[in-house]
Amino acid sequence: VSERDMYKEARAEAMTFSYVRRLSISSNNQPTMIE
Repeated sequence: VSERDMYKEARAEAMTFSYVRRLSISSNNQPTMIE
């Protein structure tokens, strides 16, 4: 596994995390503890 692949994976994970967080925030209509 190259560094570039690890970077790509970490980036995709971070994007997915922020997307899911945004979904939960909009569905609850109130911010979560994670910021």
